Amino acid sequence: MAAANTEAAELSPDAPRTPQKSDVSPKTPSVPTLEQMLAKNDVSPIALVAELKAKAKALKEDRLSLKRELKNAQKRSKRLRERARALNDDDLLDILRMRHDARFEKADADMTSDVPKAGTSSAVDSDPSEHGGGASS
Repeated sequence: MAAANTEAAELSPDAPRTPQKSDVSPKTPSVPTLEQMLAKNDVSPIALVAELKAKAKALKEDRLSLKRELKNAQKRSKRLRERARALNDDDLLDILRMRHDARFEKADADMTSDVPKAGTSSAVDSDPSEHGGGASS
């Protein structure tokens, strides 16, 4: 009777299905076999092997380069955190003052660049009703 229940469960469309090997997608793209590459390219196996070795070498160099860059970034971050922890209250106040001054200097520079030069008129400032022009009701 237990066998009949399992058969019924397998046949019902609502029953959960265990994934088959063909259902599971590989995490990495499949690598073609040497025979597939030879059939596709009509190139000698020696040339293919040399090409694959060159690609492997380039990938290894890239991996090592990225590893070095990551390690350097981690070291830089660690040094900055240590320097930040070593700052005292006076240093922090000086930094805040410098940031404040820089912000106001930037704001002053932005304001002076927005001011129209002498002798030029701005279309935004002129209102036709001020000069007696325009329609009156």
